[in-house]
Amino acid sequence: NDAGLQVRFAIRALQHGAEMMAGGDSSASTGLASADPSKLKGLVLDLRSNPGGLLTSAVDVATLFVPNGSDVVSAKGRGFPETLYRSKTDPILSPNTRLAVLVNEQTAS
Repeated sequence: NDAGLQVRFAIRALQHGAEMMAGGDSSASTGLASADPSKLKGLVLDLRSNPGGLLTSAVDVATLFVPNGSDVVSAKGRGFPETLYRSKTDPILSPNTRLAVLVNEQTAS
């Protein structure tokens, strides 16, 4: 289960759709890889009632939104040393894209 890959594909599809709606020169044959990230004006990430999951999946998704080299999270436990997870890719969204994250009392910490 590669959550980062799934979210990346979904965002590319949204960017492609936004580009087509904006009257860009894209046709269906150009594919999602060439979608212009600046055409997507905003994105809502709905995490309400999300019970959580694997830390590595959360890191994969977070790296899509933060600059390359950003510290994402650190984890420390009794049985293992502290580990720092850092973004290793450029963000998928344009810095001008508005991002809203919805949470509630049932969203994992």
